Amino acid sequence: MQSVIQNRRRHSSHQVTPSTWKMSSTLVVCASFLLATISLTFRQIEFSGVLLILALVALCLVVVLHARFLYLARNQYRHTSSTLETREIEFHSVFENVLDAILILDGRATCRDANPSALQLFGIRREQLIGRPIATFYRDRDRFNSAWKRLLTQKHDRGESEIMRPDGERIFVEFTATADFLPDRHLISLRDVTQRRSAEEEREKSLAIAQSAWREADALRQATLALTQDLRMNSVLTTLLGLLHRQMPYETAQVLLVETDSRLFLAQERIARGDSGHLAAFPDTLNASEYPVLQRALRNPGGVLIHNTFEECDWKDIAPDTTARSWLGIPLYSADRLLGLLCVTHSHPGQFTAEHLRVARSLAPSASVAIQNARLYERAEIYASELNRRLSNLH
Repeated sequence: MQSVIQNRRRHSSHQVTPSTWKMSSTLVVCASFLLATISLTFRQIEFSGVLLILALVALCLVVVLHARFLYLARNQYRHTSSTLETREIEFHSVFENVLDAILILDGRATCRDANPSALQLFGIRREQLIGRPIATFYRDRDRFNSAWKRLLTQKHDRGESEIMRPDGERIFVEFTATADFLPDRHLISLRDVTQRRSAEEEREKSLAIAQSAWREADALRQATLALTQDLRMNSVLTTLLGLLHRQMPYETAQVLLVETDSRLFLAQERIARGDSGHLAAFPDTLNASEYPVLQRALRNPGGVLIHNTFEECDWKDIAPDTTARSWLGIPLYSADRLLGLLCVTHSHPGQFTAEHLRVARSLAPSASVAIQNARLYERAEIYASELNRRLSNLH
């Protein structure tokens, strides 16, 4: 900071003194020329009292004007020096107390001075920063080098950068740079925007979550409408498995409905991949007690997600001659009554995620209501058919 103030003082003093001393020298030369002329005149003509008086008057006039000029020049110099000192004090106060970090760099981007805010921003002591290339704090050196060349060419630049503190903490800053504000001196102002950047990222995440929730709610609304358009059981289950395939990349999917306490029957199956002929048929009925994973899924309202069946000690393939690597199962409940199980499989591990499990879990209530309504509709059709038969017999 002191070097900058000295440069400013030299620069200002050079602006005041040349004109002053030029005018003073001019007056001195004029006075000398006048005295030389008078001396030559005194030698060539006879001494005259009038000429002597005129010479003395001219000499006194020159001395008085010169003294007056020196007095005014001195006052101007004092005023200029006082103004300069006041501005230097203000500049020093702003430099030391401003909240933004200020760095003064030389032509090789080496730090020559820094204010206290810069030391706090970088988290180091003054002797660790002065004389150190500022590029060492930037995470992307190539980006800094290109920005530095652009600054030296355009003289002004601004933008955002990411710096790394010695303790490894990442900081995002806004910078404003000015090149050659003094000879071979460049000024960079940095402002910490890490919290604002984090807030913007959190806002983007919240917005993405809100948009995802809106899309999911809209999908559930459409799924509910699709499931209630046709009350026949086969149509409901076909629509359910089709909607589920839009949400996750399964190869096969089954809807298993409860027949007795531990016995399930295959109500509907969908094979999504092209080489379906190589898949063995799923059994029409099965005993859940023989498959520990099915028992766990039926008891867990949140469902079961298995990323790799080879890592499950109690896994047992349900379909013969096939190997399922990824498996997901969601129980179907209606008024706390277990209706069945919705399960999907894939022959490669890690195909289903927690997001897939959440989507299937959110779709399960609508599916359960649609299945229950389809059962009631089937019963109503049976009762209506039986009633019509009896009425026909009575007639």
